[in-house]
Amino acid sequence: MRIHTGVDGAQNGGIYLTGTATVFIWVLYLLLYFLVCGAYFSIYRKAGTAYAWLAFIPVANLWPLMWTLQHSAWHVLWMFIPFVNVIVALIWQVQLFRAFGMSSWWVLLIFIPVLDLVYIGVILYMGYGDKVRYVLPGGPLVKQQRNDWFS
Repeated sequence: MRIHTGVDGAQNGGIYLTGTATVFIWVLYLLLYFLVCGAYFSIYRKAGTAYAWLAFIPVANLWPLMWTLQHSAWHVLWMFIPFVNVIVALIWQVQLFRAFGMSSWWVLLIFIPVLDLVYIGVILYMGYGDKVRYVLPGGPLVKQQRNDWFS
């Protein structure tokens, strides 16, 4: 007696295609991740922030952001409080745009489903564009040193 499991040759091809699509999505995600992290790295370098390479490490990337915004690194602890972390992250993004002389209205693009990709484009422009400059007086709290071996 043969038990039909519902898996036949056509469905096996579908499983293979699903696996390929998953790998493609992960590769696309990693490319986008490193592209955006590179943009933040460039943003921190433009500001003269020390340890800009932390932009590539999740959670640790908040320290150079705090120094760029002239906040204490202790402000990172706000990110561990549910619901408060979303509001604080939006405030920090507004402050980041203002620190580079750009309109803070760009942050509203995060809430619009398709236009949030434009927001990523604006972050890439801030990082890789030559026209964007850091405008906060006094520079970041933790400044880059000339003999810093991480640069």
